[in-house]
Amino acid sequence: MADGLVLPPQPQAEVQPNDGRPMANLGEAPPRPTIYNWQQLRQGSGEPPNVVIEDHRPDGTVTQVLDDGSVNVGMPAVHTHRGDEDDDFDRNLALDNTINLTGIGTETVEGVRADQASRSEWESQYEKALGLLGLKIEELEAMGRARTREPSRANHTLLIEAIVKYFAGASAELLPASGPAKVATIGRQPDEEEMRAKDFQDTLNYYLTDVATEYYDDTPRMLIHQAFCGQGYKKAFRCPVRRRPVSESVNAEDLIVSEQAVNLDNAIRVTHQIQMTKADLFRMQIAGAYADVKLPTPTQNFGLGGMAQRKIKETEGITLGGSRPQDMNYLVWETDEDLDLGQNNLNGKYERAVPDGMPLPYKVVTDVTGMHVLAVRRNWRRDDPFFRKRNMFVKFGLIPGMGFYDWGFMQLLGNQTRNLRTMLRLLISAGMFNLFPGGFKLKGARTSSNEGTPGVGEWVDVDFTMGPGVDISKLFMPMPYKPADPTYIQLMELHKQDAMRLGGTVELEVGEGRTNVPVGTVLAMVEQQVQVMAAVHKGNHRAQKSELRKIRELFAENPKDLWVLTRERPKASDYTARMWETADEFMDLNLTPATDPNVPSQAHRLMSANVALMVSGMPQAQGKVDIEEVLRLVFNAIGLPAERYVIRAEQQPQPGPDPKVAAKQAELEQKQQEDLQKAQQGAAELQLKREQMAADLQKAAAGNETSLQVEALKAHAQHAAQEGALPTANEPTIVAP
Repeated sequence: MADGLVLPPQPQAEVQPNDGRPMANLGEAPPRPTIYNWQQLRQGSGEPPNVVIEDHRPDGTVTQVLDDGSVNVGMPAVHTHRGDEDDDFDRNLALDNTINLTGIGTETVEGVRADQASRSEWESQYEKALGLLGLKIEELEAMGRARTREPSRANHTLLIEAIVKYFAGASAELLPASGPAKVATIGRQPDEEEMRAKDFQDTLNYYLTDVATEYYDDTPRMLIHQAFCGQGYKKAFRCPVRRRPVSESVNAEDLIVSEQAVNLDNAIRVTHQIQMTKADLFRMQIAGAYADVKLPTPTQNFGLGGMAQRKIKETEGITLGGSRPQDMNYLVWETDEDLDLGQNNLNGKYERAVPDGMPLPYKVVTDVTGMHVLAVRRNWRRDDPFFRKRNMFVKFGLIPGMGFYDWGFMQLLGNQTRNLRTMLRLLISAGMFNLFPGGFKLKGARTSSNEGTPGVGEWVDVDFTMGPGVDISKLFMPMPYKPADPTYIQLMELHKQDAMRLGGTVELEVGEGRTNVPVGTVLAMVEQQVQVMAAVHKGNHRAQKSELRKIRELFAENPKDLWVLTRERPKASDYTARMWETADEFMDLNLTPATDPNVPSQAHRLMSANVALMVSGMPQAQGKVDIEEVLRLVFNAIGLPAERYVIRAEQQPQPGPDPKVAAKQAELEQKQQEDLQKAQQGAAELQLKREQMAADLQKAAAGNETSLQVEALKAHAQHAAQEGALPTANEPTIVAP
């Protein structure tokens, strides 16, 4: 494919009779299709039969019952368009004969080549760094004149060690066994909100672990690319063949972005180059993703960055040059770019609502082999008043660089690995030459060749005429090889330590032999060594959060798919699965990765959980710390499901009475009863005494009053006697008692 190639006019006449149907966009959610017989449509045999019952399975197969009683199983779906084309926002505009497909294709190819040219130096570094991994086993050439001058093919493990260690740690953090997603709630929420959050979390995790099984298989591959070259990419889209949301990795060399870009959201052009088999390309045409255009037989085309791809295959022991012609792949470019409406005759219903002269984002799919535009689709949200591009890619960067491309271990450790490889080979060569020295032997006046560099154990002939009395020891001259220099070995070790410290792979001496190191010192050493990786971990957390939310947005376009695809999720017998009906049921949830951005490693997680458990047991923390949440933190830190071991407060059974406590309580109650009875009896006796005393007082008072009256009568009588007066009839006679 030479520079300046102009795409030929698109063969519109070759479009099949089903060219009026809307096509499902890669990364977009197509409308619910009606299943028709594809061969029948291609032959133009009229209206398809009516579908009475249709069941879509998660694996993409379809079972349908037609109105004539027949049953079709496993028939692929074809999106058949009906009605006004302008009302179909997601249709394939490449089927419109009025748009300028040749201009769109030419503009796309020129733009992608310009982007590739801007990153040519990066591709060159990528290819060179692949050779430093040391994954390919190299054999030494046969001894002799054609042999290599280096007796060793050893490669230093610095670069591959840093990649493998990073991959192992990042995989453990991003891909827990229970699932990568978590729905966090702030504070204590009502039971209904807590259950809704947990249902969505469990449903999404089941989908990513058991339904979309490629997620856990593909993400580690992305992490390897991220560690090696500095960036890994994930692509979240709705696959029209698998008929469900998918998140797959994209190799760094297969995503072409110009260096002028700031990020993927604001990049002028983002191109995903895809090596697609002939069968897969036909499946995309059947599913409605690509136009039904006859394509030529593909040729061996590695595309942009092809040398890097070839180098990767060579390190895996695979030779691409020997592929059969019938096994060749099509090279497809899927480009997100802005297109000028007037120049390309884009004048649909939605384009007419745009201000004059404003370019709009489109997704253009081009077959590079046959130079055909297979799809042109609108790449903004239907209800977006600003017509912003929909970005389906997520970038996982290692160390932010000074431009779009981040730094990986190939930039950080590439030169150091090359130096260490050279030093290692020199040390091995010195030992081999010292043990198996070569040299010169006299044969005559002339050497047998112009070379004077004997190999290991090799002696170069020198012409010499033997004479009487010649000392044979003088006929051989060993080369003055020296053993490995200790100073050189020490220099190599220092160089290695500096490089490993940069790569964050220094092994701390905290085990046997360093038992006298204080705990605080060990923690400080760990904290110092993981600072770089902690920053990378936070970046991965943000990237995975963006990825999970893109997957959620895909489900929001077809909410019922969320429960249809996960209806086989294991659940308790008394649990009723939630049937998600609308996007509002889960779009407002706080969806985040299961990882903690502030805890970069398992060691930090265990230490944090241990400190929380210690603090919760302090007397000062009693009644102020939620012990239930602390226990959940501890069990999650050690990798055990907290839901299985920690019982919530409302679920905790009431403890039975302690026999000793119950006996003490009964004895206390009996004693209190006896004391009460004694108190009541004493109160009664006291009341009786009070009443007796009152009676006595009344009696005494009555007696005292009578005595006074008698004395008064006596005094009156004496007075009357002295006066001589007699008592009258009305005066009573007082008789003393």
